[in-house]
Amino acid sequence: LQEIKWEVQTMLRIITLSITVVVVLATSLQQMRMIVPIEVLEKKNVTELKLQSMGEQSKNLAKAIDLAAKQSGLSSEFLIALAFTESTFRKNAISCKGYKGLMQIPHAAFYPDANMLIGAHIFNEKMVIAKGNLTKAICLYKGYAYEDPRGRMQAEKVLSLYRKLRSMEV
Repeated sequence: LQEIKWEVQTMLRIITLSITVVVVLATSLQQMRMIVPIEVLEKKNVTELKLQSMGEQSKNLAKAIDLAAKQSGLSSEFLIALAFTESTFRKNAISCKGYKGLMQIPHAAFYPDANMLIGAHIFNEKMVIAKGNLTKAICLYKGYAYEDPRGRMQAEKVLSLYRKLRSMEV
């Protein structure tokens, strides 16, 4: 029993010494700038950076877009493009037809997260109606028939911005 106690004490001393060496080494490396502090390594929110590139500084909007993207299966870049072409990110926008908010939805949901979620859900419904045709779904979302040249022009604006956002390095 005495032998086991001695071995346990020896192991504890070795572990304590090892931890001390690691702490001293890590502190020295950090002082020599060979270790980057963890807060510097935190991943920046890509959606927020892409919004900033368009002049929009809202962290809440970035969170709302990421939530809607996650729950709807649509990409955040697509939702950014759609919201920008609908309202230029004005959460209180009201169209002449009475559509409201960021995504110009028929409901009075001016909270960014609710508006983005409802808009994403409505867009997914349009995708079903359009049988997966993205251009047609955008036309329908924007209130145009697929054959209407104005609708195609609006769809091209969304798709052009979407492609630009997708190719952006952040």
